[in-house]
Amino acid sequence: MDRHVLEEVLACPSLPSLPTVATRIIELTNNPDVSVDELAEAIRWDQALSARILRTVNSSYYGLRERCTTIHKALLLLGMRPVKALALGFSLIDAVDYESEGGLDYRAYWRRAIYTAQAAKAIARAAGGCEPDEAFLVGMLQDVGMIALHHALGDDYDAVLAETGGDHAKLCRAELEHLDIQHPDIGAMLAEAWNFPSDLTIPIRYHERPTAAPGNTAAITRCVAMGNAVHDALTDDDPTPAIRRLYTRGKQWFSLTPSSIDLIIRDVATSSQEISRLFRLDTGAFADAEEILAQAEQRLVAMSREEPRATYAAEDLAKTFACIGENDPLTGAVGPSGFDQAVRAAFGAARAGEMTLTIVQVVIDHLDGIEKTQGPVTRDELVIGVAAILHRHFEPLGGIVCRPTPNLFSVVLPRTTRAQATAATGAFRAQLPDAVERWLPALRQAQIDVTASIGIATLDATTASQFATPSDLVTGATHAVRDVVRAGGNDVRTAAPPRAEAA
Repeated sequence: MDRHVLEEVLACPSLPSLPTVATRIIELTNNPDVSVDELAEAIRWDQALSARILRTVNSSYYGLRERCTTIHKALLLLGMRPVKALALGFSLIDAVDYESEGGLDYRAYWRRAIYTAQAAKAIARAAGGCEPDEAFLVGMLQDVGMIALHHALGDDYDAVLAETGGDHAKLCRAELEHLDIQHPDIGAMLAEAWNFPSDLTIPIRYHERPTAAPGNTAAITRCVAMGNAVHDALTDDDPTPAIRRLYTRGKQWFSLTPSSIDLIIRDVATSSQEISRLFRLDTGAFADAEEILAQAEQRLVAMSREEPRATYAAEDLAKTFACIGENDPLTGAVGPSGFDQAVRAAFGAARAGEMTLTIVQVVIDHLDGIEKTQGPVTRDELVIGVAAILHRHFEPLGGIVCRPTPNLFSVVLPRTTRAQATAATGAFRAQLPDAVERWLPALRQAQIDVTASIGIATLDATTASQFATPSDLVTGATHAVRDVVRAGGNDVRTAAPPRAEAA
């Protein structure tokens, strides 16, 4: 870090400064024994701030059953943390010059802050492990270092911003390359100067590299990092990379399903409109979440067609076990030899008790009949789309989506229990009919419902005696899916447990 640049930034007389009431609120809330009366009295000193908070808590955003006429009542009805977040949020807006001048796009700045803050709050609420309103505050504060650098360095910092072309993902690297300093560090220093607690300043410092955050701040930092990905999904020209990143991180970090991520994206798209109005911020045109999710889904289908590839999990397993063969040319799923290698590579570790291994076999019901009535092109489009949905639901679990035969998909799931696989399978089956309707309207017009038959087999401590070889495990899942097909399809069965367990 360039000490001269740092000193120049921190000595800048026009750095943002919080109002006196905000400083007092921070001081009070740093004390775990602060009373509602003390906090209410501090906020009441600023009548304009009090009015803004009351207007906000009485809005439809909070949906209170009774009107709130005093700050004291707001604190009792909502709790200290939400009111504190509102008070400091309004104070932060007042502290940051909103005039777009030079190279800093304030509209984009506040759009990123609001979308990320709302998303971080929603993710924290869904995942647990940290306070949603604290996550909201970090989302609002995360990029305040950009404001400081812009004020202190002027044209020099504007040149760095110009080099990124508005791509925030390139910003830290450009800052380090040209200034030997980066905005997360400056933002954390500024928050420390405002006397924010370390539980908030540390996530600001690490929000661009969340996996490096210390243990006690890891959860909130990851909520904010995922909040940034929600912002990207709602604002990027192509939302697909951000949504895939959300699915993967959501599963790895918080055990969130793709469906729960979709709900969060929808919630943020709606709630950010209202919070922008309440904060009186111009954040530009609002995103249409339904259109964005549909676009991403179609793009995933197109990627499966255009770019045959192994899944991320398959690539990781390939590095570990030196396996995975050629991809299926139609769907991009792992081909027959790769499926065999993946099962064999993971089976050894599972038999040794190092992990659980699950195989999921998937058959598209009545696929040959669909080809006869709708033609081979529709059949191929359907197969490609199903592969994309399988990737979506099983990649976050570390699954390797394979196509060993033209009529069969197989998913290899290292470190995945039967219950986890069953839950993902249920989500896949629930989404399949509606998704197919969107990208294959011809099937809808022909009144053809697309369903799937699924068989599951798991190697764990209870089934070790049943599955002695990789072939046994695959056969178990194959027999299970065959039973579903023979019974009429559109169902899930698991391979029978060992007889000793059944007894």
